[in-house]
Amino acid sequence: MNYTKEVLYKSIRTGTYYKTPEEAEKSGLCSCGNEKKRHRIYCDNCEAVKQQEAANYEFKKFKNKSVKIWGDTVKIVYDENTDIWFHDEVEVTEHYANEKLNISDVRLVEGVPNYLSEIETDIYEEDIHDEFEFSDKLLEALENLNEVAGKIIGCYLPDGCRIEL
Repeated sequence: MNYTKEVLYKSIRTGTYYKTPEEAEKSGLCSCGNEKKRHRIYCDNCEAVKQQEAANYEFKKFKNKSVKIWGDTVKIVYDENTDIWFHDEVEVTEHYANEKLNISDVRLVEGVPNYLSEIETDIYEEDIHDEFEFSDKLLEALENLNEVAGKIIGCYLPDGCRIEL
């Protein structure tokens, strides 16, 4: 007799066996074979593992950033741990003390300025006909506007160096 070894995935809830992880996944089983909650990708065990892997990846990415000391060149910083922006070191230490957080968990990143974008003439594309010609006066006004707007910081993005207190 010839026997073939076949791995089956069994649903704990229904007792049904499935031949592939894909079938099991459609049925309410995680790819590991454990039962998962409805509309979830992973079971509770795998979800915890995936969350830990993601946290480790983010921490490693943070630690690999170049380091700056908080000083004159750093205007605003973002704390990845608490999702809060700070303007000086005192704010950070006070916030961590008031919220009873461990200051060693702080993950500060420099806020990089995001300047306003230029306005191009194609913004009027839907308002004009195909042969429309912009007047020199309008083009000059747009150029002046863009010159001023390009110097204005619209917001900051947490994309800079890692900041140490």
